[in-house]
Amino acid sequence: MRLRLLPLALPMRRLPLEVACCELDNGLQVLFLPEDRLPLVAVRTLYRAAGSRRDPPGRCGLAHLCEHLAFSAGGPAVQRLGASARAATSHDHAAFSQLVPARGLEVALAVERRRMSLGQDGLAGDLLEAQRRVLLREVRHTAASSRHRAALERIFALLFPPPHPYGRPPMGTLVGIASAGKGDCEDFIRSGYCPDRAVLVLVGGFELAAAVATVERLFGDLPPSGPAVGREAFAARAGTAAAEDPPESVAACAYLGFRFPGCWSPGWEHGSILLHAMAVGRSSLLWTSLIQSRRLAVRVEAFLIGMQEASGAAVALTPMPGVPAREVAAAALEALAGLAERGIGAEDLARAARNAIKQHWARFDFLEQRAELLALATLWLGGPGRVADVGERLGRATAGEVTAAGARAAREHVTVVCTEGASA
Repeated sequence: MRLRLLPLALPMRRLPLEVACCELDNGLQVLFLPEDRLPLVAVRTLYRAAGSRRDPPGRCGLAHLCEHLAFSAGGPAVQRLGASARAATSHDHAAFSQLVPARGLEVALAVERRRMSLGQDGLAGDLLEAQRRVLLREVRHTAASSRHRAALERIFALLFPPPHPYGRPPMGTLVGIASAGKGDCEDFIRSGYCPDRAVLVLVGGFELAAAVATVERLFGDLPPSGPAVGREAFAARAGTAAAEDPPESVAACAYLGFRFPGCWSPGWEHGSILLHAMAVGRSSLLWTSLIQSRRLAVRVEAFLIGMQEASGAAVALTPMPGVPAREVAAAALEALAGLAERGIGAEDLARAARNAIKQHWARFDFLEQRAELLALATLWLGGPGRVADVGERLGRATAGEVTAAGARAAREHVTVVCTEGASA
């Protein structure tokens, strides 16, 4: 196993960091970013073939259920260290994160090994049913408590119509989760939770040589999965405006949905800056137009969900009492069309780009998110050092490029308007 040292230039540090990278014989990619002054270590593992995009027909939620099963492999070992552990399923991958005291790094890595070898060991039926009950409760609770969830799911279904998997919710559906059998879970885990389809990242207070030796000892004997899992190809949607009424339980808002290029891929930065210019902060286009000037809305919120093939963005508009939600949506689209026609101003471009860059690098302030950024850069861009390229591209975006993104958004949006009288 040969280590490669890659410089990572960061705008907030005078000297670049060095990320050590290696690939084990079984295909596991490992990144090490030691920072001796820190008493903690973040351990992040991404499984690139374990996202909800691989849920089979009728089993929406299988990936999320398998994530719960894999997370349970941690047991009480991490908790006894006083550490934190989290897991999440996205459209593209499953992710597991641990933040442990430096002395507990080997324990945390042993937990990750158990997850990575879960496909070899088989599943106990009682564990599957216990985790299924947990997940069904989670889905019901989220549906009842999340203000925007139903509308955002509807937007994604419109932005990514079948057979595109991004139109399905990563959390899953009650029917899909209930339908997933033991064989379904074992097949999914066997094909997705394996070393040649994973990226392991260590960031924090550890000694590099010792960490490398521990990783090689714990993971080096795990077998690869076999034939590579390919990525499905989905054509970009031409996109026309659509209007839908979400369920009555959704808060009384109007939502605009947009489709941008895949996260961090060329052109994504123009959509990110556009969204900041439109709907982030009191100086944004929709805040000044709909709230301050026309007094049609009381709140403007923005969401950008980055995914590998394409990204989904949404703007949520809460109307002023007595103002129909559709009127607010029409006014927002009118403002967006005006931006596309006249072009984004230099001051607005600078402000939006500055905010987007700040948001990008703010994630590097926290160990767990730092590990996440390095893992995603490896997965999506081909190497951890490329995370700096994203910030540079945000800074180089021109007014013409952002205006063009605005023109596409004005043409190819979707609209979801709440049923009149829905309760907030």
